[in-house]
Order: sequence, then structure tokens, then C-alpha cells
Amino acid sequence: MKHSIDISIAIVTYNNSKIIKKCLNSIFKNINNTNFEIIIVDNGSSDNTVEIIENNFKNIKLIQNNKNIGFGAAHNIAIKLGRGKYHLVLNPDVIFTENSVEKLVNFMEENLDVGLVSPKIVYPDGTTQYLCKRLPCLFDLAIRRFTPRFIQNLFKKRIDYFEMRETGYNKIMEVPYLSGSIMLFRKNILAKIGGFDEDYFMYFEDADITRKISEISRAVFYPHTSVIHLWQRDSHKNIKLFFVSLISTIKYFNKWGWKIV
Repeated sequence: MKHSIDISIAIVTYNNSKIIKKCLNSIFKNINNTNFEIIIVDNGSSDNTVEIIENNFKNIKLIQNNKNIGFGAAHNIAIKLGRGKYHLVLNPDVIFTENSVEKLVNFMEENLDVGLVSPKIVYPDGTTQYLCKRLPCLFDLAIRRFTPRFIQNLFKKRIDYFEMRETGYNKIMEVPYLSGSIMLFRKNILAKIGGFDEDYFMYFEDADITRKISEISRAVFYPHTSVIHLWQRDSHKNIKLFFVSLISTIKYFNKWGWKIV
């Protein structure tokens, strides 16, 4: 008899050969008491990401796109295929820690008004990544992205406020803007909002979907478990990705309203 799927784990890959094996190994190592499936949607990788998956892992549903269709569009494919009561959106540069998934699922089971939850996200050295955010405005985004470090230091209190640092990241709290690196959704709530907005190729789709979830449910940060995020901040280093981010920023404010400060 087949067991029902508790959680669908969805990963979108694009040239992730250096990290995908570590991510998948951490899933199989650290999920012990939950029935899960893994769905990987590859967006036309030109490296050996697909070969690594096929040669090292079984019982993974692998979808291969012939081009990069974007983060949200690829995840929507996985959402339609997912059979779980819960749906986990996971970046390939995230490493699970012991029982982290089970703890998130248990929290959702005990809090039926929560439609989206994310754990504490840390660097490999254990320090916190401050990825919970308040709703963005143009001023905050400009300071964080376009100004040199000494200017950012002048506005440190404002940046810290945007990143919700005054909370200490040590309590359960509702968050207006959760990070797309790891998001656990209640599948029926995710279905109600229609998944990700495919107008965003990449970036700001997490801000958008958090807002949509918050309109009909609660989006919550759960600090009592953590995952490791091998964060690269590629858009800060790659001029092409910078413009992709800029376009998504414009689309976000066109949709939700332009907020200057």
C-alpha cells in the first residue's frame, strides 16, 4: 500500500552542479519521519547538473526544460505535479539540518491558520542571515543596492529595521516578506492564490507570494529550527542579473503600488 505524501519538496536548478548533490544528500539524511517526494525542475542547465542527479539519486521526479523559463514559472510546474499536503520551495544552495522539515510540518499541523512558514536561515558558520523583511520601499532598496558601504553605515538603523533585526530573530512572528530560499506552503492555500506570479523571471517573486499568502492566511517565521544557506548574492556580482533584479523591482511596485519611503 502506498503511503500518502506529507510534503512535496520542489527544487529549481540552473547550472547548480557544484551544490545540488550536497543539497539532496542533506534531504535524504535529515528527513526520517515524514513521507516526502522530490520534484526537480531543471531550467536548461548547460553544466552536468542533470547528470549528477540522474547518476546519484533515485525516486526523484526530474523535469527538464529546454531553456530557462524563470524561477516562478518552473516552480509552478512542480506545484502542479506535487502530491503533498505541504509544498516546500527550496533553493539548491540550502542544506537541511536534523529534523528541520519535520519541525516545520509539525508547526503547520498545530497552527491551521498559517499558510506559509520559513525557518531561521544561517550561514555555514552558524551566524544568522537576516532575510525576514518588512514591505520594501524604493529608498531602502536603493540604499542597500546602489550605495557604497560608508553610506549604508549612515543608514544602518533604517536597514536594520527593514530586515527586522530588532526582533532578535528568536521568536515566532508574522513577516511581510519571507525569503524564497526556503518556503513551506500549505498546499491548499498555495492553490488558492495560483502559485507564483510568472511575470517575475527571478527576484521579488518571494515578496509577491508572501503578500498574496498574507491576504488569505498567515506568513510566519519559525526560529526553532534552522537550515544552512550557501548564499552567493549573484545579482550583486553579475550585471545581467542586476538588470533582471531591476526589472522585477519595477514589476513589483507596478503591481503593489509605488512606495518611495
